[in-house]
Amino acid sequence: LSQKAFKRDEPLEHYLELSKVVAKHAGGLPLALELLGSFLCGRSEFQWREVVDMIKEVSASHIVMKSLRISYNGLPRCHKALFLDIACFFKGRVKELATQTLEICDRYPAVGIELLVEKSLATYDGFTIGMHDLLQETAREIVIEESHVDAGKRSRLWSLEDTNQVLKYSRVRLFFFN
Repeated sequence: LSQKAFKRDEPLEHYLELSKVVAKHAGGLPLALELLGSFLCGRSEFQWREVVDMIKEVSASHIVMKSLRISYNGLPRCHKALFLDIACFFKGRVKELATQTLEICDRYPAVGIELLVEKSLATYDGFTIGMHDLLQETAREIVIEESHVDAGKRSRLWSLEDTNQVLKYSRVRLFFFN
């Protein structure tokens, strides 16, 4: 938590108690600690207290999802779209190839991917773009929430089943990413 939130091994003195509360409620889950730390980096003490109040009401088993939602909601709109694109289409892909495609779609990947990595919402190993499976699952749930029943009303399609349904029953404009 401290390494992500403060860029050092220990929290700043006046954030020590808040850091303990955040760590306790994260249940020791590394992904939750990383997400919360990245989200809280550079935020005021008041903002830390707001986040603490939000996560106090959530069980440890749901803290990763809640942490992700907090981090996702804090992104600018264009970076939210980029995050969803990576989760749905580009996880495990070569960064340079993904970047070319995303530039065509006006997603501004050069800055956006760096921001997502900084916020622990994506990874980059020097070759491929990655993402924790729970982050990908939650991102895809965000897309499904756009329309639980009609896949044609969702902003992204990644499953063959949904794509077939839309092609069979709807008139849509399609983009394919290989």
